[in-house]
Amino acid sequence: MHKNAVRIKTADTEVVEAVTNGIYDEIKSEYIEREEVVALYFILEKDEDYELVKVERNVTALPIDYFEEAVIKELFSGPTQSEIEEGYSTAIAQGGEILSFRINNETAYIETDFDIEQSEIALEQLRKTVFQFDTVSHLEIPEKETITVLEIEGIPENFRFNSDLEEGMEKEDVKYLQIILNADPETIVTQDGAGSPGEEVEFFDSATTRAVMAFQRKYSTEILEPAGMMLSTGVVDVYTRDKLNAILEEVSW
Repeated sequence: MHKNAVRIKTADTEVVEAVTNGIYDEIKSEYIEREEVVALYFILEKDEDYELVKVERNVTALPIDYFEEAVIKELFSGPTQSEIEEGYSTAIAQGGEILSFRINNETAYIETDFDIEQSEIALEQLRKTVFQFDTVSHLEIPEKETITVLEIEGIPENFRFNSDLEEGMEKEDVKYLQIILNADPETIVTQDGAGSPGEEVEFFDSATTRAVMAFQRKYSTEILEPAGMMLSTGVVDVYTRDKLNAILEEVSW
C-alpha cells in the first residue's frame, strides 16, 4: 500500500478497517505490517575475484512506513551462517548500526556509526540494495554537520514546547514544530505546498506525522529508548518535546 492510501473496509454496514495514512488502522488501533521478499547484495568470491550477488531474504516491518529501513538493517546484519558456508561475505562493518534513515524526494539519506564510504564495495552493496525500492533513485551519506540543526528562523527566542501534539491538531506550536523538522533534510515534512520549508502551517497532517516519526527514529536513544519503545509513534510526547526543546536551546538566536 502507498503511504498516502485510504482504505475503508466494512462488514454489515459497520466499518471494521480504516487506514487513511497508509500506516495506521484507526479502527483496530494498530500499525499496518508489511512483509515481502527482498534482495540483499553480498560478496561472493570467484577465481581470485569477487562479484556482488543477490540473496533473497524475507523481511517484515511494522509499521509499513519502516520497511525500507528494515531491509537496510537486514543487509547490515550480514550473511546468515548457511550463506557464509556457501561463500558469501560482506564488506559492511559487522555490528555497524544505522543511526538515521530517511527517504525524501526519491533520495535515501543514511547515517551509520562507521564510515561506509571508506569501502567502495560496502557502498556498492548498499546502493544495489536500496535502489531496488521504487521510492529511491539517489543515495546520500550525509556528514553529521549537514544533518544537525544549527539555524532555525521563525520561532520566538523564548518559545518552548510544553504540550503534546498529534495528527489532527491545529495550533501555533505545530507551525514551530514543522519549522524545526524542515531545518533537517532527514525530517522534512514535505517538499511542496503547505508544510514545506518556508510554508509551514498550524495544522498537524499525516505528512507531519511521518516527519515526526523520522525525527523520533533519528534520535531514538533520546526519545524512544527512555520511553521503553521500539517503534516511532508520530506523536510529540514528553520525550520528543524534550529533544525539540534541547535543539532550541542550542540555536544561536
